Amino acid sequence: MLQFKATGVVRRCNLRGGKCITLLGVCVDYEVAASRRIRQGDWPMNRRVLGGALAVLGLVGVVAATAKAKPLRIFLSPSSTISSADIVKDLNTKCPNVSLTIDSRSSDYMLEATRWPDHYKFTLFRRGGDAVFSTSTHLMSNSVKDVCRFVNAH
Repeated sequence: MLQFKATGVVRRCNLRGGKCITLLGVCVDYEVAASRRIRQGDWPMNRRVLGGALAVLGLVGVVAATAKAKPLRIFLSPSSTISSADIVKDLNTKCPNVSLTIDSRSSDYMLEATRWPDHYKFTLFRRGGDAVFSTSTHLMSNSVKDVCRFVNAH
């Protein structure tokens, strides 16, 4: 028998003697898949209702996942030892909402990116000069990914 928690969006309803749940306001028989003791006429209707409810939940998930992140601008520090072309290549694939700019006044952050013999060090400064994030990785793409995660989370 399938078990459902009776909280939030999913609640028990009284159809068929309490063997159903309310999913997004629709009463659905949750024993349909677990039991063959139901009448033949109930299965197609329940399958359509459950399929419709799952389609709505899937659509809500897709809309939430494709929500656009705020466009951000990063100024590359003059003391950086990594070219902007190398950073932009990874930046475009890791987080398309972030772009490099040559105008420090219009930027949200400043990035100091340096290459050492065995690793890359990236330090991110907020406008005003405060260092807010730093990462050190063996691959430059991982450093860019870490910076993207930080700026999109804050």
